[in-house]
Amino acid sequence: MAIIDRAAASLVGVGDESQTLLQLLVDVADDLLAGVLGRAAPHLGMTIGVLVLVMTLLGSKQPGSPRTMN
Repeated sequence: MAIIDRAAASLVGVGDESQTLLQLLVDVADDLLAGVLGRAAPHLGMTIGVLVLVMTLLGSKQPGSPRTMN
């Protein structure tokens, strides 16, 4: 959290920034999760991956179970 705190604090009063520190904390945390930190902390990033098994996408009733063809 210290990195998020520092990144948000660095944005307070920059240019025409009018958000409160709490609002900036939320924005920085959101940007971190989205992978777009930009000027706040360009050295940070995160990638989130979602794994969906093909059988689930094909309509299997149980995730990951083989689909029976009749």
